[in-house]
Amino acid sequence: MRFVITGTPRSGTRYAAKLMAAMGFPCDHEKTIRPSASVVNLARWPTLGIGESSWMAWSVLPLMVGYRVPVLHTVRNPWDVIDSLTNRNQILNPMVNSDAELQNVRVLINAYLPELFQLDERVDRAAALVLGWDRLIAEHAPERYVYHVEWMDVVMVRGMLNFIGAERGDDTIQAALTEVSTSTNSGITVDRVPGVSDPDVAKWVQQYAKENDVGRITTCKIRDVAGRQTPEKLIERMDPELADQVNAFAALHGYPTYELSAVA
Repeated sequence: MRFVITGTPRSGTRYAAKLMAAMGFPCDHEKTIRPSASVVNLARWPTLGIGESSWMAWSVLPLMVGYRVPVLHTVRNPWDVIDSLTNRNQILNPMVNSDAELQNVRVLINAYLPELFQLDERVDRAAALVLGWDRLIAEHAPERYVYHVEWMDVVMVRGMLNFIGAERGDDTIQAALTEVSTSTNSGITVDRVPGVSDPDVAKWVQQYAKENDVGRITTCKIRDVAGRQTPEKLIERMDPELADQVNAFAALHGYPTYELSAVA
């Protein structure tokens, strides 16, 4: 079954992919639709008959010549997304340039939002990405199905399935909602590796050790990961015009808004 899941970075596209797979609808996450993918693979993907989840999926829809691919648009609280992009993600930090994949991501973002990297503050770049990317999705996939990842329940999932021409019983949907965790990036819980608190990193370490026949791995803490920032704290650092636009976006989708005047 062909469908794409898309949204802004850090909006929950991986979670949605795992949820669909748990209901029996195979869905890859950034396997085909990614900055380093070839045009041939992108054009070939619709014939595979599986879903693909990727925040950049909307940008390749013009390549789907002769195919109508349903688009599921995931929306997450913009303040949470901005916090994640600002404090716990390096996509919008050009100072980190050793990762080729990150650089490819920035090239793609810059192609569609060239003004974004001209902003000095990362919190402003994060806000501009949330607003700009969502606008581009709306423009390029006007017939998409919009859903909100925080409010996922049986009724919402049933609507998503109806949109792509599929169905599952309520018990199956509820079982998938129970099975797929929203608390980790991968949706998978693994045993903790000593010294590693992030479950995705722990899983990678375990896989690496097994594949390379490593008997012992020593881990150490390199740096603290920034904690969550409240919307009020984000607004303190954000350009007022962008803050107003994020508030408008939040209100449109039913999320809380925060006034500049309320900040001390």
